Amino acid sequence: MNILKKISVVVFLLVMLFSIQQQVAEATNYRIVKVVNDSSLLVRDSPSDVAKSIGNLTKGEFVTESSSSKDWSYIQVGDIKGYVISSSLSIPQSTIKIANSKSGLVVKSKPSTSASTLATLKYNMIVEDYGSVENGWSFVQYGNVVGYVKSDFIGNAKTTTKYVNTRSGVIVRNIASPSGASVGSLSNGTQVTVHATLVGWSYVTADNVRGYVEAAYLGTKKPAESTSTSQKSTYNTFSEEELEYALLELEYKKRMYPTHANEYRDALEEQLKIEKEKLNRLLQKEKELRKKIGR
Repeated sequence: MNILKKISVVVFLLVMLFSIQQQVAEATNYRIVKVVNDSSLLVRDSPSDVAKSIGNLTKGEFVTESSSSKDWSYIQVGDIKGYVISSSLSIPQSTIKIANSKSGLVVKSKPSTSASTLATLKYNMIVEDYGSVENGWSFVQYGNVVGYVKSDFIGNAKTTTKYVNTRSGVIVRNIASPSGASVGSLSNGTQVTVHATLVGWSYVTADNVRGYVEAAYLGTKKPAESTSTSQKSTYNTFSEEELEYALLELEYKKRMYPTHANEYRDALEEQLKIEKEKLNRLLQKEKELRKKIGR
């Protein structure tokens, strides 16, 4: 019986060695704000030129895109949901603004106080402001919340400079939550601009990456040595938490490249190194436990 148990433990550990940890649950329906480029754009009920038309958009209108392919994008604007030609849309410029209403920033489905409320964002939350639309309203986004707010209730944030201060780097998310969608990653030592900090999360910008990171992994001084998983680090000095973050960062990097790319293979190689380190630690713990019980 003891032999069978030992075999089971070994098999389990070997499976762990070659398993690649999946990223934590994300907002898989992450919505992207886009703007109509054409003077007239038909919305269709399926991705086909001959599909039924269910609406017509004009140049400058904002839409939210939840999925896209080479030719078609699935969008929503108001009550209209359907498909439009992807090349007729582009990502508009936006400004980072902070919610400055202490009673909360109310997001409406339309630029009107009588419109339905989509969400109420907390004081000091950061939103992407795509500009004024009419009568003192602005079109904004926080994660998957996209709608209209009173322009007087958002303002410019006071920024500070900090540095990523964890050897495994950090995942950048679209909302201040571990369940948010990954929008990028930042390696140890990266300089970031902090726009606001709320409930343990900081909204940062660095080059083309912007979003929320855990505030605990930022410092006021740049680390003496920048060590990231992309530099093929050794992991025997990493804490358990740092190992988990390194796995998440590598999983994100893999999604950015096709499986035949060198970058994908490098990330996979690093993941296997981390799994080996985790396996070694488990074996060491088992050895110490057996020593304690005299077996």
